[in-house]
Amino acid sequence: MIKTKTFVLSTILLLSPLPTFAADTWQKLELPTAIKTTQTITAKPSGWEASIGENEHQVVGVTVYDGHPDQQASLAPNIKTNKKDLQTTASWQFSANSEIWIGVSFTNTAAVLYKKLPEKITELRVKYDEKGFIQGLPIIMNIDYR
Repeated sequence: MIKTKTFVLSTILLLSPLPTFAADTWQKLELPTAIKTTQTITAKPSGWEASIGENEHQVVGVTVYDGHPDQQASLAPNIKTNKKDLQTTASWQFSANSEIWIGVSFTNTAAVLYKKLPEKITELRVKYDEKGFIQGLPIIMNIDYR
């Protein structure tokens, strides 16, 4: 009788799904879709008047860095294109002790936003829609990491 109970318990454990660990779960990275800026005229030509307005800029690109962006250690992605769906995925793999930052660039401005990604990140992927373009670059659909 004891052997039967052991067999049944072993079978249940073998057939049960294994728990999913946080390292295997993709987390979505929310990007700002746009920023607002104002410009400054540093040298106004003689005889001219100036008007400064607020400008809105759409997100257009991302750069991934190993270390703080001041170190300028940007990383090249692995690229995979799905020609059927006109989508491209750029992916990066990291060692668990890397300090990974992302830079987000916007249309018609030199302004860039930077963010340090969570510790122990091992992979990042950016999905692009090749059916639409902003300033010649494919539209970012989503970014996730694990």
